[in-house]
Amino acid sequence: DTPELNDKREEIKSIAIKAKEELEKLLLNAKNITLYNLGRDKYFRLLSSVKIDNVDVAEYMIKKGLAKEYDGGKKVW
Repeated sequence: DTPELNDKREEIKSIAIKAKEELEKLLLNAKNITLYNLGRDKYFRLLSSVKIDNVDVAEYMIKKGLAKEYDGGKKVW
């Protein structure tokens, strides 16, 4: 889970912008993008895990402090 870009708290909004920029950089430089663990959430939106050039995007973003684990419960931002 990454914070929302429209968060009213400047510190959280800053993290959201950095997360977006980091993901854009990964995607623009990607040679291979793999979607796995496909499913749907409670609102029937598509969900998937993503690897970019064999790098798990969720793990990468969490390690950089730009995302947090999320299990569908209460948001932590």
